[in-house]
Amino acid sequence: MSAALCGGIAPALACTGIALTARDGSYVQSRTIEWANSALESEYVIIPRGQQLRALVPGGQADGMAFTARHGVVGLAVVQKEFIAEGINEAGLSAGLFFFPQYGGYEAYDAARNRSTIVDLQLAAWMLTQFSTIDEVKAGLARVHVVGLYPGSVVHWRIGEPSGRQVVLEIVDGVPHFYENEVGVLTNAPGFPWQFTNLNNSIAALLKKHGITSVYMEYAALPYGQAKRFEALCAENGAEAVLDTTLDDAIRAQRIVKSEEEIRKICDAQAITDATF
Repeated sequence: MSAALCGGIAPALACTGIALTARDGSYVQSRTIEWANSALESEYVIIPRGQQLRALVPGGQADGMAFTARHGVVGLAVVQKEFIAEGINEAGLSAGLFFFPQYGGYEAYDAARNRSTIVDLQLAAWMLTQFSTIDEVKAGLARVHVVGLYPGSVVHWRIGEPSGRQVVLEIVDGVPHFYENEVGVLTNAPGFPWQFTNLNNSIAALLKKHGITSVYMEYAALPYGQAKRFEALCAENGAEAVLDTTLDDAIRAQRIVKSEEEIRKICDAQAITDATF
């Protein structure tokens, strides 16, 4: 395991996960992996159904729990093949990890529980090989012990279904917390509740600062569950949310141009920096 994944890496990381929904309703998880410390060794990984796997324990020994893949998985691994940073299984469940330094914390490692122990950087692979839904992940996680591979190697995860439902998993003081992610965005630390609050505050500030009274968004372009939140947020700040999928192409093009003009106005005023996490 490279020392690049140990403590002190947070300033070099700015990974961002974004959920995209096409006009036909197709749902895609996308992300960046921004790594400035060194050349990040990465590789594509394929795990077929029936493959037998073994979890690592702190220190890197393969003495953790044994499990067999119930679902085939494809993913992108970093540093070594066991560490899937982003992947998807044949049921359409996806999972990815994002660094979470100084905020997350796992339970203490106990060698007596090795048969049910897995390290954090293998958790995405375990979830993808074992489960087809988010609810199954929640139930399954209660039966295992997640520990850190190395001190400072703390992450949180986003987990998504083909329907567009997405949750964030954060382990703090050894306790797992699941958050429904209706905004479809996740980055590194701080925790997701803070990110969600900060995003709401930033959007509200931009609307008020620039006197924007109408915001256009195609309903089909919104991630799972976000339409109602988008309408409510605009209403709370005196703006009308225009969610429409019936517009013809000419009207849509005109409104897209108008939206781009608003974006340029915001960028020119350097207000966009207010919306960064």
